[in-house]
Amino acid sequence: MIMIQGSDLDIINLKFLLLCFESLSGLTINFDKSEVMVLGYPDVEHQRIADNLNCTLADFPITYLGFPIRETRVLIRDLAPLVSRFPGLFAISSSPAALVAEVFVEGRWNILFRRYLGVHEAADLVQLRNSLPLDLSSSPDSASWRLQPSGEFSLLRDRLPSGVEVAKRHGPGTGFCPLCGTPETCSHIMFSCLAARALWSFVQEALGPAWQARELGEFLQTQANRAGGGRRLFWLVFAGISWTLWNVRNKMVIEKTFPSRVTDPVFSFLGFLQQWSPLVRQRDRSSFDDTLRTLRTAALPLSASAPAPATSSVA
Repeated sequence: MIMIQGSDLDIINLKFLLLCFESLSGLTINFDKSEVMVLGYPDVEHQRIADNLNCTLADFPITYLGFPIRETRVLIRDLAPLVSRFPGLFAISSSPAALVAEVFVEGRWNILFRRYLGVHEAADLVQLRNSLPLDLSSSPDSASWRLQPSGEFSLLRDRLPSGVEVAKRHGPGTGFCPLCGTPETCSHIMFSCLAARALWSFVQEALGPAWQARELGEFLQTQANRAGGGRRLFWLVFAGISWTLWNVRNKMVIEKTFPSRVTDPVFSFLGFLQQWSPLVRQRDRSSFDDTLRTLRTAALPLSASAPAPATSSVA
């Protein structure tokens, strides 16, 4: 259960966080089966809020973790929903307080009554069974997520909330890159966009041809298997590049703020590396300092004014 204000900004932020959760976890949120309860807003606003979240509008009372929730105080009948729905069956039950695990044994129901059931009572029993879990596993609980990394990346699965992915979920935006005017996929954001190509070209020029990148899978296959400090340093630099490009993209898409110069992503990238320098292990400090010094030296000629990237309009 998530509680937020109903403003457009809060809804957009929540939708973005949920899409990020999908991307990071590899899970998918079924918004069509998700429900929204609205409190404190006029009735005409209820459907608007639900539509903005692409969810179904619901109303109280609801059940959360087995407990009923109302917008007012909880009544006694809410705490005993099955008793209220099937009072006749509970009145003649041999064990009205029995647990589901006690009456569902070896895949069969074993609900005992003090007398034979009538026609209506038998129909109620069918409805009661349909209201209860149909299967209880006898095996012990275990982790459903593997505790070892799978080697797959969210970018490889194109699961980041790019323009194309957000458009699929009926989120805000056109689905096109505001800088290039082409469909905004994750690969486009990180490699094909004008801002991405400028940043990758700078890194390749500074650190060598090993940093030439056109496609994520091929790049990681050749670069991500380094050993020791080289591996840790690689991931730090790669994270700085990715985070820089994602921030540039968000400023253009969400804040409608474009880079004032082509070199802006380069200096943002160097700023992130500088901010993250305390995270570097002591034994990797020398290699990191050398890499950062090399990047700074390569950036010095770029400190002069450079023209801003041209924007393309999307029809």
